[in-house]
Amino acid sequence: MSKDYSDLIGALDLIKDRYVEQKITIPNLEKFLIGNHFNYICLDNNKKGMAYNFPEMSCHLDEESMEELYKIIQECIGLSILHFFNKLILSNSDSVMLRSFLLASLNALSNCLLDSENIPKKGFFIEENEFDFLNKEDVVTVVGYGGIIDKIMGKCKEINVTDLRPKWALSGVTINKDSINYGNESINIYSEQSSKPYEKADVVLITGATIVNQTYLDIIKKSRNARVIGCYGPSAQIMPEFLFQQGFNYISSIKLFDFKMAEAPMNPDEIRYFLKNNSKPYYISNKKLV
Repeated sequence: MSKDYSDLIGALDLIKDRYVEQKITIPNLEKFLIGNHFNYICLDNNKKGMAYNFPEMSCHLDEESMEELYKIIQECIGLSILHFFNKLILSNSDSVMLRSFLLASLNALSNCLLDSENIPKKGFFIEENEFDFLNKEDVVTVVGYGGIIDKIMGKCKEINVTDLRPKWALSGVTINKDSINYGNESINIYSEQSSKPYEKADVVLITGATIVNQTYLDIIKKSRNARVIGCYGPSAQIMPEFLFQQGFNYISSIKLFDFKMAEAPMNPDEIRYFLKNNSKPYYISNKKLV
């Protein structure tokens, strides 16, 4: 991937401005955990952040490249998170793993800015329920196959899904003498390159993991006719102003509680249970959706 961090640098500038406004001291990096599917960061003010690390894309990194990143992290323990962020930017790496480190840092810095009393002051709206804005006639496109599908099933007319992974890896395949069917017949699955699922979508829900691989900008452009363009998932903990500036108008994410880094799950199957017990969900829009 190209070495372009301008979007994340812009997000950091927004966060720093808010810290100045609220007279918040910039914290230091305390600990970092590189996990299976997610990276976790702990700051010395006990704020945490996490971001998806695309193991299917990061596995090509050789040990030497990873050790360079390990060294940067280790050298920055106890130093300002801003110093850590800048060291990553100036490194030779242009990997998706590095963008995951940067986003996890921004998500941790955003944690203290996600208090509900702060949000209405910025002209945003706190939604009581996650998908109240869905109509029975809506065509919904979901970027990133996952648990969100179960939440919207039955609430809309049509569900389209696009994902980096092949069809068979997402939903399973049933092979009969006369047919080959992929997973749930009520869900249409497309490749990530296809523009078809965006053409008639009323609602597009985009995983925050697309911020890591930087595909979110192109997806937002394809979704310009949609009534709702949402960003969802634990990678979308970054301050709402940034996401709204990019073109999203709805966010469904989490505010992480303080937890012991040793409790952070390494196994992706444990993520949902971990988040249920160590975070609080929030739903924000920049306009009335209902």
